[in-house]
Amino acid sequence: MWSGSYKRPTDDMAYKARAKRQKTGSERDERKRFIDGMYDRLSLDADDKKKSRAYVDKILGEIISHVRKQEDGNVYGHQIIKAGSYPINAKIGEADEFDTNILLNIKPKRVYCRGQAIFYMFMEVGNQSAHASSMSTDLKLVKTDDGEGIPDGYAVVRVHKSEIPTKFVHYAETSSRFLQTESATSPNFLSFPTTFSNVLYGGAHYQPNYFNPCSPASFLSSGEPSYFLPRELTDTVVINTHSDCIHIIPRDVKQDLHQRIKKARNELGLKEVNIKNTAQGPALTLTISPNRALGISHEISVDVTVSLKCSAKLDFEDFGWPRAKTREAFDEDVIDAAIEAGIHLVPKKDQFWSISYSRAERALLSSIDREFGCRKRVLKLLKKYVEKCKFCSTSKLPGISSHILKTQVLWSCEMHADDANDYWNYENRDICLMNTMMELENSLRRREIPEYFNESLNVLRGKDPSVLDELANYLNNELREIKHSNELRTF
Repeated sequence: MWSGSYKRPTDDMAYKARAKRQKTGSERDERKRFIDGMYDRLSLDADDKKKSRAYVDKILGEIISHVRKQEDGNVYGHQIIKAGSYPINAKIGEADEFDTNILLNIKPKRVYCRGQAIFYMFMEVGNQSAHASSMSTDLKLVKTDDGEGIPDGYAVVRVHKSEIPTKFVHYAETSSRFLQTESATSPNFLSFPTTFSNVLYGGAHYQPNYFNPCSPASFLSSGEPSYFLPRELTDTVVINTHSDCIHIIPRDVKQDLHQRIKKARNELGLKEVNIKNTAQGPALTLTISPNRALGISHEISVDVTVSLKCSAKLDFEDFGWPRAKTREAFDEDVIDAAIEAGIHLVPKKDQFWSISYSRAERALLSSIDREFGCRKRVLKLLKKYVEKCKFCSTSKLPGISSHILKTQVLWSCEMHADDANDYWNYENRDICLMNTMMELENSLRRREIPEYFNESLNVLRGKDPSVLDELANYLNNELREIKHSNELRTF
């Protein structure tokens, strides 16, 4: 990973060429007209956007209201928080995709993001051909002997048991006839302490659920008062009935909301709404097919993501943000708005919560162009280039998301923090677009764009190198066209 902050490459030939060759005024004017022509074609139909947004808000309002009226449904917040490209005015194409966050009404007691191991995992039950990504797949929790460390960028969360629905609490199937109160001298018995703060629960919702967060040897050496269990039962019983704090497991939450949304759709008679049965990432996807009489001629996809706010437990300073360059690139009030938005957790993996900076990202991107800037214009043009490359590509660029482009633009803000104060001014939009295209191309070829708020992570990690090269080559060709062609082309 790069050391220090993300810095502009000094040995890039494109930059050297740009320094040697200055465009004349007439050439720049023509280039700006070409870029403006591209941008004008990106604008959404205002009437379609208004109707689509209103219809989505109505449908989601009805669904979430029904969800909250279901038993224990008030664990989900009533507010529908707009996310993605729409709130920052960076959407291109039709008004056919919306992202939404639903906040959990739960306050984490502890958040672990480094080193903490968990000693449980999900396993399939019954249908061995089912995929774990399916919200209808029957899974159970089972104990593991070695445990698993928390991956970079993820967290484990403990909450007060009294604050969550009982179906989120995994109780072991136990019987008093198995409990003994004799010494641990017999080889047929193992000791478990009655109070151990880091023990999870196993059982009722995914029956039977089994897991053991620590080895019996460590229990025996703990000096805690103990119950004793027959050795042959240790794979099926966990004793921790006195703990008031447990882990909240992401899959439980995602699967619970999926079931509740299906129930709401059915009971409200929303035949135009379908919910996807699988969830590859943190979002549950709804497909809405509006009545054409409403004046909406396309389907609408809505991603609904549960989020858990944890800014009181995780701080931006834990990840080294804001940096000195950040304070040069952004006004203090813009940085404060991002910090106020906070860090959230989303259920991307089954066992681990993904650390999300999406609301902080939104806070930054919403304010950066308030003084006649062009950064969001550059972002929208980058999105159009990616969309066009996908259309022409046989691979369709899997894994290339708008988050990658937003991250590059934010880093480009820091890369040019030492430039003239008016670098991102609208009048400099052609230079800003070309530079950012070059910077993105360089990042793709290096296979690295650090996560903006936590530069120890790489948003290109795991991406197919051939896909990254394909997009880099496409950007290079398009950039050459902008620089050297005097012929206006159809975008």
